[in-house]
Amino acid sequence: MSRNERAVAAVLICLLHLALFAPFAGDEGGPVETDFHPEAEAIEEGAKPYSGQDLEYPPLSIPVIVGPALVSEGLGGYATAFHWEMIGFDLAIVLMLALSLAGGRREVLGSLAVYTLGVV
Repeated sequence: MSRNERAVAAVLICLLHLALFAPFAGDEGGPVETDFHPEAEAIEEGAKPYSGQDLEYPPLSIPVIVGPALVSEGLGGYATAFHWEMIGFDLAIVLMLALSLAGGRREVLGSLAVYTLGVV
């Protein structure tokens, strides 16, 4: 599969993912409201990570959880920032698969299809 074909596949799959996920950016329910936002706010206000919190998470996820709180205000802003952060990670994974996966057309397109089905 040529570089141009890989780039076209990457752009098309990224556009598909944006169409699927962007409409939900900012939804305030689920773990964003009950787990991530309260933990991020607590850490931002000076609490020690893991201290007095029910949420268990790997240590390297702290910047991912706290980052959106640093650039937003309130639950709505946090939810929007967090979702766009996750969309950014998703698009980066699509680009890595499309542009760096060894193999031909079948392997690259197959991996993009499996990944897309998995996240949907």
